[in-house]
Amino acid sequence: MLEIIKVRKRSDILQQFSQFDAEKQSWLVSDLRTKLEIQNRLIEKDKFFVETSILRATDLWRLLFQRQFPKKKIIDRSWARVLLSNFLKKNIQDLNLNQASSSTILEMIEFFLPLLSHREGHEKFKEWLELHSEIKDRWAEWYVLVRLCFQYLYNEKNLVLPQWFSPLLIEQGILSEAVGLQWQRPLWVDLGGQILWAEAELLRLLSASVEIKVFMVENEWQKDFSYKMRPYRHLEDHALKNSTLNSNSAPEHKIIRVQKFSGELAEIKQTVGQIRAWLEQGVLPSEIGVFAPDIEKYWPVMKCFFDQEGLLANKETNVKVASFPSVQEWLAGLRLKFKEIRTSDLELHFFQQTEKSLNYEEFKSLFSNILSSEDLKKKSQMEELYLKPLKLAKNPDRDEWIIFITRLWSSAHDTKALAIILNELYSKGDFETSLPALDWLDHLESLVARVEVSVENAQLEGVHLVSLMAAPSFSLRKRIFLGLSEDSLKPSSSQFLSRFEVEKLFSDLGFFLENHDLSSKEFELRLLADTDSEEDIFSFGIVTLSGQLQAPSGFWLTQDKEKAEVSAPLNTRWDEIQKSKPEAVLSQLRQLNSIDAEQLVQRIHGDQNLQNFKKFIAIEKPSLSASRVETYLDCPFKFAAQALFQLKDLPELDLHIDSRSYGSLVHTLFEQLTLEPQRWDYSVAE
Repeated sequence: MLEIIKVRKRSDILQQFSQFDAEKQSWLVSDLRTKLEIQNRLIEKDKFFVETSILRATDLWRLLFQRQFPKKKIIDRSWARVLLSNFLKKNIQDLNLNQASSSTILEMIEFFLPLLSHREGHEKFKEWLELHSEIKDRWAEWYVLVRLCFQYLYNEKNLVLPQWFSPLLIEQGILSEAVGLQWQRPLWVDLGGQILWAEAELLRLLSASVEIKVFMVENEWQKDFSYKMRPYRHLEDHALKNSTLNSNSAPEHKIIRVQKFSGELAEIKQTVGQIRAWLEQGVLPSEIGVFAPDIEKYWPVMKCFFDQEGLLANKETNVKVASFPSVQEWLAGLRLKFKEIRTSDLELHFFQQTEKSLNYEEFKSLFSNILSSEDLKKKSQMEELYLKPLKLAKNPDRDEWIIFITRLWSSAHDTKALAIILNELYSKGDFETSLPALDWLDHLESLVARVEVSVENAQLEGVHLVSLMAAPSFSLRKRIFLGLSEDSLKPSSSQFLSRFEVEKLFSDLGFFLENHDLSSKEFELRLLADTDSEEDIFSFGIVTLSGQLQAPSGFWLTQDKEKAEVSAPLNTRWDEIQKSKPEAVLSQLRQLNSIDAEQLVQRIHGDQNLQNFKKFIAIEKPSLSASRVETYLDCPFKFAAQALFQLKDLPELDLHIDSRSYGSLVHTLFEQLTLEPQRWDYSVAE
């Protein structure tokens, strides 16, 4: 049986929590953070939960899919991209392709999947295109290519991506035939704005033999998100029971503040200052939440302020494996071995060798301008290191590739990062597949770019710092919403068919293609804004951390009823330190002896322009040219190094004369031509 329970806000769902039986029922959520939240509440309530008590939607669809298709191998997007890239390279002439991105093809497969997986989808779509010539001109050839790529992965390679589970389960028509054998536990469904049409249809099919309660948030503003609400309307049309859960009354005097700042750095300072003020008023850190469309964008800078203030953060600190110097050196060496020569890679890898036959100045002179791997023959050690024939098959399989790259890991480095990378390769790759080495290298670089390791655990009693799509549904007393710009709330996926075309296809053929032209982030933001709290702050910075201008989001503008002016952020601990006298805070910052402390104070006074320095008097006045004036304006230190200290770089070896030598030659030429008395009888030889 399918039951729809309407609530005014997501936090009202917890009113039903006491009725949830963790031993016999399953709670379906959209993200990992909500799953952990429900698990903690179950431990407090029942002292236990079973593995299937709380499931993410993707976990349930994976379970059902694996039961129906045990021979299919599940892979991630990175590995699928590599396989597709290799497939497209092999068939580029047969497919008459100029250029096709494997990443774009994967997005298209996911978009067209209801058509691609259905037995009659291809033929019906072809007939439909014939009736819509404009859409046919744009998409007919692309659709054929996407279908070939899908058949290659799904039928020939027997592979599937997690994003494909729910559409495949529906369109293959298998779930509805034996649904009773697939799942027996009653479901409580709380997916917020992240429910897809395919998931709604799966829930409808499951409800034929399983009791399902779907919690649906209903508010006036949702009329602007009719497309996002379509899955719920579909379930509502097929529900045997509809009910409304009375909401707890909202706080009588909820404070809402809208703030605008000069930039995102000012947003961060204001956030830290505001948290500090709340803590001084007696608010607990765990009662404060900081949300942003992408909190990871803010966290590296915000963490520095948190550490200085001594604030606890309920957020894990992760770093990319690709940022490790050992991994960067390793990847640079691999690229060089395969003759993908870059000066930056050469510099990084060569100067980590124990024996080096040239110094840095000579290196820059010889290898600043590299046209091909042949340029490495300028130095015998380079040729020996990077141009030797590789002991590797032309198309190695996964195990051969792993053995090869492991041997190139420097013994001087810790192998912890290598172990993490190899674990990802073993768990996400396909040992039966043989690929060209450059494709394996491309896969390795893509994998390393996204793998993260935790360097600092979350403090459970600290301030919550979460991205919007994983924000907690429970109530917090104080909340700050950062980065409410137009770009940050935009959908990240490409739009292939317009919303009108998607609606037309659905009304004509009954195939619903998920369209992302309406932002899930803004929908989630509105759901969160409706949740009870004492105080909400909606913040926007005019300039990003990288210096780019941005516009406020529509949501922020609707909240900005009083036309907020640009505000100055609250002071932080760092502001106090900077305004203090160096002597007053020196003992708190470093444990220095008296001599070092005095020298540090003098340098700080110099930076603050509080100390007079002796004037530097050159023995000879430097000559000034237009280029030297430009150098001075660009960087006074560079001017001093060149004009006063007579420092010079070795000229770069290139097919053309270097700029400095060329300039000197031209100056000398004009000097000779303008010598008095002037001559006009130069011979051809002269």
